[in-house]
Amino acid sequence: MEVLQGWQPAEAERIWLARLARQLPFLADVLAADVWLAVPLHDGDWGVLGEARPARAPSFRPEPRVGERLEAGERGVWEAIRSGSVTEGDQGRVVAGRPRHQVSFPIRLGPRMGGVCVVERSLRDELGHEPGRIARSRLAIGRLVTTLVSRARLLDEVLEPPAPGDAVLIVGQSGVIRQAAPEVLPLARRFGFNPAEDGDPWQVTLPARGEMRTVAANGLWEDLEVTARQAVLRVRIVPVEPADEDAGAILLLRDVTEARDRERELMVKDTIIREVHHRVKNNLQTIAALLRMQARRTSSGEARLVITDCIDRINSIALVHEYLSHEEVEAVDMKDLSYNLLSALVQGVSSPLTAVSARVILPKGRLTLPSAPATSAALVMNELVQNTLKHAFKGRRRGRVDLVLAVEDGDLLLTVEDDGIGLPPGFDPRESQQLGWQIIRTLVTQDLRGTLSISSSPAGTRVLVRLPMTDREGEGERDA
Repeated sequence: MEVLQGWQPAEAERIWLARLARQLPFLADVLAADVWLAVPLHDGDWGVLGEARPARAPSFRPEPRVGERLEAGERGVWEAIRSGSVTEGDQGRVVAGRPRHQVSFPIRLGPRMGGVCVVERSLRDELGHEPGRIARSRLAIGRLVTTLVSRARLLDEVLEPPAPGDAVLIVGQSGVIRQAAPEVLPLARRFGFNPAEDGDPWQVTLPARGEMRTVAANGLWEDLEVTARQAVLRVRIVPVEPADEDAGAILLLRDVTEARDRERELMVKDTIIREVHHRVKNNLQTIAALLRMQARRTSSGEARLVITDCIDRINSIALVHEYLSHEEVEAVDMKDLSYNLLSALVQGVSSPLTAVSARVILPKGRLTLPSAPATSAALVMNELVQNTLKHAFKGRRRGRVDLVLAVEDGDLLLTVEDDGIGLPPGFDPRESQQLGWQIIRTLVTQDLRGTLSISSSPAGTRVLVRLPMTDREGEGERDA
């Protein structure tokens, strides 16, 4: 909503009218009307704070008005401001080639006028209708506007404008249909309902041979879903005040069959994907168990070491699939993953002669990665921590290793730091031909498109991996 120069309300009043302004698109489309909101300015004049044009009818005002001053010729609006009563403007005045019906609804903020909501409809929409139908329609419009004005003071819920194909019913407080839009008929045919007619209770007409349940409710509306013939109809009930048998609520009917079908398909796919991750995890653990058996049977120390390294790498990948089988599909909680990975490595890799103190230092909030980069990041963490536990504390009785995750400028910072003996003189991990360092370099620079920096001294080693959380080739963002 644009800022209106000269509008200086109290905070509570500003919130109230700003909430009401967000309801204007709903009103414009339900009423097939231009709807706008005017407020007083500090110099005694009035200006337009918000507006909405109907999607299914021509507008009387094709040019934006927000920020403009109220025109002197708007006599009906000025009369509503002066009297504090609902006022009709010049009825039948031709504007933009159509006869206009204008109604202004004053908004009182305590003892003074705080705004006015103006509804402008075409009188052509009422041609051919009986006077009683026209009167009920105008009554329902007035009650809907005044209800939303009142509720906006306490509720921050915003009504969604109708979509193409939605139908509107006006019902009395007992549920009897008082007026049905033409769009109701095709919905009735699709769902096997009886055509909705004036005088029929909607609860009997619509749910014929169907199941009805409440799916959502708040202080402004209630949503029901009616299932029949393998189709789903959403009924949104917007009560109006005061309610009687002429107008008690506005009902919006929407065919949501395709949306519910898509939701069911996604749920089935989600379940299948979780089951696949679960089976992959089980298969990887089986492979690790077989390799562990083979390691125990081999007489070669070097072969046993190679097999053990492979087992650790397999377990790191299995750990990712374990999360994907329980958590949100395609999203891995990196905080839990790093903690469990470090715990498993300290227990399985560190020497029994060295007491290692291991810590995971994590940022606040949720930190997730999609499954593919999470798998690569898990392997990088595995290799770095494994190298530290195997080599950093030789000849030492105690040692410390920290695994630190942080987010900086949209990048994930993954740091492994120890207080060990440092890297050997002349050893450059970036040029090393050892398999572990080759895996790290390949995953960081090629797979994750990150960077690797290393600092080492006899007082310890620090390896920093910077990984972009946003894909640099435009493939999408990674959740942080």
